[in-house]
Amino acid sequence: RIYLFGGYLDTDSIFNDFYEFDISSTTWFNRSNLTNSISPRYGHSLLTFQHELILFGGENGNERYDEIYSRR
Repeated sequence: RIYLFGGYLDTDSIFNDFYEFDISSTTWFNRSNLTNSISPRYGHSLLTFQHELILFGGENGNERYDEIYSRR
C-alpha cells in the first residue's frame, strides 16, 4: 500500500486529505475521515512501522509543526 497525506497547491490551498493506494487492485481510497483532527500541512514525513502509520512535522506556510501523530 501507498499512503499520501496533505500537500498544497499554493499558500492559500493547503490540505489534510489522506489517500491510500492499494497496489494489488490499483485502486485509490479516500481516507480523509481518519485525519480530520490533523491540521493541513506540507513538508512532513509519513511512514509505516509495524502496522502503524506515523506522521511527523510539516508546516502550513506560517508555522512549522514538531508534533507526531500515529494511527493503527
